[in-house]
Amino acid sequence: MKRNSILFAIIGCASFCLAAEPSRISPAAPEDFSRSETMTLEQGVLVMNSGNHVTKQTIAVDRTRPGRLTFEYKLAPGAKPQTFVIAVHSVTAEGKYLVGGRIFAVAGTETELVAPVRKGDRILKLKDASRWQKLPLKLGIMVAFNAKPEGADLPNFEISPLIAAVSAEGEVTLRSGISREYPAGTMIRAHRDIGSFGIGSAYRRAGEEWKRETIEIHPWDPRLQCSWWPGVARAGIYLGFLNGKVPEGSGVMFRNIVLEQPEFTMTAL
Repeated sequence: MKRNSILFAIIGCASFCLAAEPSRISPAAPEDFSRSETMTLEQGVLVMNSGNHVTKQTIAVDRTRPGRLTFEYKLAPGAKPQTFVIAVHSVTAEGKYLVGGRIFAVAGTETELVAPVRKGDRILKLKDASRWQKLPLKLGIMVAFNAKPEGADLPNFEISPLIAAVSAEGEVTLRSGISREYPAGTMIRAHRDIGSFGIGSAYRRAGEEWKRETIEIHPWDPRLQCSWWPGVARAGIYLGFLNGKVPEGSGVMFRNIVLEQPEFTMTAL
């Protein structure tokens, strides 16, 4: 869907007002999602029985304007309590999938490699690891390569496996080997592995009564996990379970799922 441009002009006595034209998707059937075979439609209500899903349809995103994801959910009849995840699935204009680890830089951790890194290496030698030694590694920290000042490289797709340890001597040990080679002097930065399922990743435990929620998505702000990320061009909806496959027919029911971002057109008074 193409976005309408916004232009404000005041010439003489001419004036304008803005009329909202919604840009939205509202998936309501299994065929609206990937892996639709693990979803069912029962009495007109969508039921997710297992697996992870994203909507086939997306909306165009303007990162300077807010959006929202609204949904209602409850346990399917006879189901045991289940925790599910819902998020805004986002991709770049080139179709690359975005996750939080490619976005959320840790301020003040910019430094250089003092030794080259070969494919398969797990140990990186840093020029200054003083800030890295204080990072909460248990929460998931990664290395972003070819970092640029003021986040000009975001989203950064040159991300390492998770960090296992940082030594007092300035060595970073990764949990697994790196997939590329980098020369000494390469600028790097620490990134946080949050929002892995998408923007506004929400973990919810379904109960026996219908519950309605709205996730507000703000214009990009690095302090907020729930804002339009750098590089996002289109967005859809992610639905999935935390604890793997659940029994057939014992999932979570959804209705009135809507992802939207208003579009604005200019109308003369």
